[in-house]
Amino acid sequence: MPSKSHAAQEEARATLRGILSPGDTVHTLLRHVARSGMSRNIACVIVRDGELRDITWLVSKALGWPVRNSGRTGEGVVVGGCGMDMGFHLVHSLCYALWPDWKGETLRAGYQLTQRWM
Repeated sequence: MPSKSHAAQEEARATLRGILSPGDTVHTLLRHVARSGMSRNIACVIVRDGELRDITWLVSKALGWPVRNSGRTGEGVVVGGCGMDMGFHLVHSLCYALWPDWKGETLRAGYQLTQRWM
């Protein structure tokens, strides 16, 4: 029997598969950078029917990564590391979580979504 957290992760992934399609853009918003520079809190937003929709919690659950509220700057998925584009890393990881067995003709699984900074 799968654990409760695994079931929540699968539910979040299924919900995101219903919301997102290959080729969609996930906008990322940097909420906070740790003093050490080794982690960031990044919010995830999509645009649907001209409206912004915050999918930060779903992305967090789908990846199994924590969400942290940075006070006045708001909530974001905690992404550890430095030395690369961490917004790209977040969305790239999300692609693999949503479509792990992708056998597309032109793009690999990690490139099914586009990432843009806000």
